Amino acid sequence: MKFLQTIKKRLDAFGRYWSLLALLLVLFPTLEAVVFRAFLNKPTIWSSELTTMIFGVYFMIGGARCEADNGHVVMDLFSSHYRGYLRIVYETFSLLVCAGFCVLLIYFGGKWALDVMMTGEKSETIWAPYLWPSRLAIPLGSLMLFIRTFITYTERVQNTLSALKEGKS
Repeated sequence: MKFLQTIKKRLDAFGRYWSLLALLLVLFPTLEAVVFRAFLNKPTIWSSELTTMIFGVYFMIGGARCEADNGHVVMDLFSSHYRGYLRIVYETFSLLVCAGFCVLLIYFGGKWALDVMMTGEKSETIWAPYLWPSRLAIPLGSLMLFIRTFITYTERVQNTLSALKEGKS
């Protein structure tokens, strides 16, 4: 369990630092675009696309951060009254659904990212940046979400089992 706690701490720290860095990375091209367009009447060709790419990476990696903060939408309408082993079955089913989604994103996103990396594909805009950094965020972010969801699952199951041993559920 200490191994999972170590991974949890490192993933959460990475998520906090990445969130701050990504917001700062989005801030500067956005400010540059506003200043150049509004005050100098010279719009740039790269700031909008760079901001979109950074935000895409932020979104993919942010899934694990959101899981750490319990920020995802939870359907407690049916599950709020589940106790004991029924709660564990529900948590296991939820984990399997999330794991299936993550595995599909890791597999297909990984194939897509690898293809872009092998071919050196660039954007079709005038600026033409490489696409692999933003595409690589899909399998990496999905892997981080999968790991973080598994850690959350183990914590919830342990809490439920502890409550069963104490006779609370």
